[in-house]
Amino acid sequence: MKFKKILGIFLWLMVISAVVVILVYSQRKQKVLRCKNYQIVIDISGQDTLLHKNDIEKILSKCSDSIIGKPYSRINMARIENELYNYKFVKSASVFGDLEGKITLHVVQHKPVIRVINSENESFYLDSQGNKIDCSRPAHVLVANGFFEDDNTLKELIDLFKRIQKDNFLRDQIGEIYRTENGIYRLIPVVGEHIIILGRSNNFEEGISKLKLFYQKGIDDIGWKDYRIIDVRFRDQVVCSTQKETSVNPFDANDQVKQIQPTIPSIQPSKSDNIINNNKL
Repeated sequence: MKFKKILGIFLWLMVISAVVVILVYSQRKQKVLRCKNYQIVIDISGQDTLLHKNDIEKILSKCSDSIIGKPYSRINMARIENELYNYKFVKSASVFGDLEGKITLHVVQHKPVIRVINSENESFYLDSQGNKIDCSRPAHVLVANGFFEDDNTLKELIDLFKRIQKDNFLRDQIGEIYRTENGIYRLIPVVGEHIIILGRSNNFEEGISKLKLFYQKGIDDIGWKDYRIIDVRFRDQVVCSTQKETSVNPFDANDQVKQIQPTIPSIQPSKSDNIINNNKL
């Protein structure tokens, strides 16, 4: 038993010694190793390309005249990595060299999901975590405009975006989001000429649930063409207002509910406004 124990300890010491030798050898070799070439790897993580190789080349040239032929010890990889990370379209960056003389510059591009144009006419992208991204390059994303004054309203917007993205139909159907000055959210669909009044952020879950049900079962009975307002703020109801009869401005911040109160509680098509009751759908 003692022999086996001693043998086990000896083997572990051999393994540890071998690892130390390899690390020391690698460090010494890297000190004298010269850069023979380099590669740029860009992880786009989406359909929109905001970051290009020439952007990385410019940042690299800013940090060093040329890294080709230089010893690793004279290449400030930490600085290059930091400059890459601070670039407006870069989410993360890493720079490293191998034992063959090749340096890799690996960057991950930010993935925009919404373009915001707020009431101050400021424009920027948001990623799925709500981080702001420069919008000087085009991306095919959902548009949100209106009164997004602070981080809390942007958090509301990201929450709404994620709820829309969970449903395949709504993901393709909703093309724009608008927030009024008093916090009412309105959705502008890709198909149809109506405006969807969703309400405030505390109504997102119930409102979207009713909207999905309305699109699935109610819209076929009523039709797409005659309705300008679809309001899902009311309990157990979807309130519709006709194109001709309503005088509501879909971007009116006051949201005067009395202007769109229905006159006939029916799910049948009519020239008058209609209430759709969830229990009937």
